[in-house]
Amino acid sequence: MSRWQRCFLASAILSVTPGCCSLAQFFCGPDKSPWIAKSYASPEDALATFLEALRRDDSRQMYLSLSEEFKEREGLLGALEFELAWRKLTEAYGYLHLLSSAEITNSTARGVRFHSFDLVIAGQVYRISLHRQDYIKATYQVPGFGEPLEAGRYVRSIEDFVQISPPTDTGTAIDVKLDGMEIEELSPRDLLRVEVGRFWRIDAIQQLEIES
Repeated sequence: MSRWQRCFLASAILSVTPGCCSLAQFFCGPDKSPWIAKSYASPEDALATFLEALRRDDSRQMYLSLSEEFKEREGLLGALEFELAWRKLTEAYGYLHLLSSAEITNSTARGVRFHSFDLVIAGQVYRISLHRQDYIKATYQVPGFGEPLEAGRYVRSIEDFVQISPPTDTGTAIDVKLDGMEIEELSPRDLLRVEVGRFWRIDAIQQLEIES
């Protein structure tokens, strides 16, 4: 049976089976249409990117959506480990792989670094928690070494490492501290680029108990 035929069959079933829109994923398989824009600039963007990857069964993009703490906590050393772990999770929680079509029923900010969303699918409630990660990265060229090198680290807050001076007639000075990076004898002429930023990542996925 072709994918078109499977989708047609799913549509026929759905037309007489209200409330089962997620069933189409069993017939049609992962979505292969062009990707929406990938973004981790806000909790909402990060969640949308993760759910889009989930809808497409894109394990690599799902892995990229996870926080470093999540990966370390679950022993996910790479995309392959994540794919295996994800299969086990979907076996343990029957509707987890259908979250991409779930309804978002609650959005809660906890300070400036944490956010959570509650999603409901087939009577099951899942909470997806997100964590803001700040980072500093330097790209530099070592004399006599062919390829540029990179050094970076996650930090609690970029405000601790970036100082912006009041504007003057000549412009605004921005000072960036590269503390804690394994860079030896770096001079300003070796520095190609300094990048500071923040993004949001999935930090936990929990199935909540439904109060009777």
